[in-house]
Amino acid sequence: MKTEKGLAFRSGYWDDHRAREQFKQFLISIHGLDLSLWEQKGYWDEEHYTAFSFFENDRVVATTNLFSMEMVVDGRRRKLGQFSGVGTLPEFRGRGLNRRLTEKALDWAAATHDGFFLFANDDAVGFYEKCGFIPVPETITSVKVTSQAPRPGLRKLDPESDEDLALVYRLACEQSPVSDLLGALNPKLLMFHCLYTLRDCLYFVADLDVAVFFEVDDERLTLFDVVGRRIPSFAELHPYVSGQRHSEVLFSFMPDKMGVDATGQTTLEDSGALVYPPLRLPDPTRLFPYVSRA
Repeated sequence: MKTEKGLAFRSGYWDDHRAREQFKQFLISIHGLDLSLWEQKGYWDEEHYTAFSFFENDRVVATTNLFSMEMVVDGRRRKLGQFSGVGTLPEFRGRGLNRRLTEKALDWAAATHDGFFLFANDDAVGFYEKCGFIPVPETITSVKVTSQAPRPGLRKLDPESDEDLALVYRLACEQSPVSDLLGALNPKLLMFHCLYTLRDCLYFVADLDVAVFFEVDDERLTLFDVVGRRIPSFAELHPYVSGQRHSEVLFSFMPDKMGVDATGQTTLEDSGALVYPPLRLPDPTRLFPYVSRA
């Protein structure tokens, strides 16, 4: 479909190798993100990851992308769509291209999705509000802990090891949601985080058959995710990570299934999370799992 001044709208073009490569180059130029590793390792999610793009000849000049995923919201499994990787080349900005792409994506997905969400920086929040999205605060839960002798059995995983990646992917495909209030179930998006954002945070506890993603900084352990068929309680899990010096644990997900006796909650009014009506989230506290963020 042609638009003004010779731009063409395209979607569903992953089978077109040249167009796919142009899309990857666009993400590098706009966001500094190279998806080649995710693709090479076999985790590119052609079924759930959809681009809506304007092309000038063979070049992507603007795109918005919808990552469809199964999530649990207040105990119910729902299909939600997350907008991500949005951008326009500098010389094409100010023409409303991303507004049109967002509208096209919403029209395309409305009948098959139960809602939409995204994460925006401060500069983009106003744009998405004009598109009908509503900012929502998020609440981070933390708990104070005391030091104890670590229980043996924690093994650090190597993101360069195909065997270790296969272990995590097996757990991701079998997993229960880490939260029954707001949990994500998308194995290939989880593998994106294994390869990029959390590659130095991957561990395995064989006794519990779970992958655990965490890091420690200034005596604070940030727990990003727990992945397995059964989600252990915090009391079960913590002895395995207690060898990492820390006095506080911060949860990057809602820890309702882990039996956490929270000692702290911090509400972020400007977290950048926005939802598209009629999607409703747990109230009054909510937090999108870290690994749900595309």
